[in-house]
Amino acid sequence: MADVALGEPTHVPATPPPVFELADVWTTRVDKRACSLLLKEACAEIPLPDALAHVKRVRKADDGDDRLRLVVCIASSSSSSSSFDDDRDVPDAARALVTRHALPPLERDTVPAHAPRTREQWEAWNARWPISWKKPMSHLAEPAESPSAADAETMRRWTREAIDDARRGGGGGCVIANAVVIVDPASGRVVARGRDATGGWRIRRRDGEDEDEEDARRHPLRHAVLDAIDAAASADLARDPPSSSPLPPPPPPPPGDDDDFGGVGEKRRRAPTASLAEMTAEIGRGYLCTGYDVYCAREPCVMCAMALTHSRVRRVIYAIPSARHGALGGGAYSLQKERTLNHHYDVYTFGVDA
Repeated sequence: MADVALGEPTHVPATPPPVFELADVWTTRVDKRACSLLLKEACAEIPLPDALAHVKRVRKADDGDDRLRLVVCIASSSSSSSSFDDDRDVPDAARALVTRHALPPLERDTVPAHAPRTREQWEAWNARWPISWKKPMSHLAEPAESPSAADAETMRRWTREAIDDARRGGGGGCVIANAVVIVDPASGRVVARGRDATGGWRIRRRDGEDEDEEDARRHPLRHAVLDAIDAAASADLARDPPSSSPLPPPPPPPPGDDDDFGGVGEKRRRAPTASLAEMTAEIGRGYLCTGYDVYCAREPCVMCAMALTHSRVRRVIYAIPSARHGALGGGAYSLQKERTLNHHYDVYTFGVDA
């Protein structure tokens, strides 16, 4: 891995930002008094695809006409024909609607092809055709500010250490070297380090050849992130070993709760689970890597990204994105704020070309 220059860290959104593109549609002009009925029939018989769920089907005419404009259906993108009758991709239900209500000639028009993410996009794209905008959920909202100068310098410092570790380790036999540094941001203390040790498992040693310590560490699943999380867990156990006394017996079940099932057709009742704060109070320390920052030379894969979710990290910063294997915005996935997961973290990248 050659020397790299780290610029400014860039926040990686949970999904790629939408761009302003247009989709072709067929529209007609309808009288205001008939619009409600036509809109109801169009929505029931000719629903727009899910990708255009943000598009409002009715708008005022912008040429002084008192009638309203109604989106009847999408138009074929493979044809530039301005005639509705010549568009072979028009669904039969659309043609039936036009015939049944003797609608005026349909006009080809365009609407925003993607839902806006921000209020600014919504206001700008609304000028083309009215669209709706849903305010993002709080846990999916993007940071309001970029990292401060001091924070950015801290990110560069630890990311350089991860890159240096990857260069020294050589990837543990892996073709693509990676290394990870886990840091407690409150104290600036290095919690754990990890390096890839995945390549040696492919090597067939000669009979009688001794296995060295590095060979013993190698495993196909021992990615740098998992190696670092394992080291963090081991350090945590060394600082605070578990008590040798047996655990107290579980509390007895409430009266009438002798079975996991309440009866035929009822769902299994879930056992009560402790919150993250309750777990921290119970064991006297944070759960796994709660609140830590993770610095990586290369973008984590799907397996490692999920391990970071379960470890409750605060942020992940990586230098080199991976279009093929990346799971945090550099490739096909952005798992850091997947709404179905029970923990989310912020991700930053320096966008270095490998």
